[in-house]
Amino acid sequence: MHPKSPFPKGYIENKTAEITTLEWLIGYYEGRTASTPKELLESMITATGYYKNDTPPEAVKDNLKAIVMLYDWVYKNKITGF
Repeated sequence: MHPKSPFPKGYIENKTAEITTLEWLIGYYEGRTASTPKELLESMITATGYYKNDTPPEAVKDNLKAIVMLYDWVYKNKITGF
């Protein structure tokens, strides 16, 4: 959140989904969320199928990035994508 050196141009914008998911995971471990990572993952997978034709492609791509990150966290115990 407060890097000592600047990120390359466009990095933050390109990694928004992963950063948001990581912030949510931090909130989960601090007890500030209403669901578990597995419950969030399941709800995101379900929701993706309902709106894929009604939202801009970027929103779907960001959601899929977050799903992949949560899947790796829940089932493989690792975070990837940075």
